[in-house]
Amino acid sequence: MDEKRRKKRSELEDRFTLKLVSKSDKGQAPEIEISVHDVSENGVGFHCDKELNIGDCYMGKITLWTKQTVDVFLKIVRCNKREDGTFDCGSIFFGLEDRESMRIKIYQMLEDRDKEE
Repeated sequence: MDEKRRKKRSELEDRFTLKLVSKSDKGQAPEIEISVHDVSENGVGFHCDKELNIGDCYMGKITLWTKQTVDVFLKIVRCNKREDGTFDCGSIFFGLEDRESMRIKIYQMLEDRDKEE
């Protein structure tokens, strides 16, 4: 996969339900279970069982490394079918509060520091 994010990705394992808040395809399910694999200050990478439409917007609750739950709004920017029939998706945050973005950035700084030691 080509790296397209401008911000550092950090691994994060989480599962939660996204609820569709915009609809570009009438046949699409309004909720989808996802499995998060990474997060950056700008967005979330995840796997799911259904193909998602680029540009659709979803809301959900992600649990960060600190075990804090954050309400997020995600816009789908990438959705590629994998060999196993599932989909690898990329999304960007919109409307994320500055303090939540800062939590991600601080965690990544601490993660980098720990790797250097």
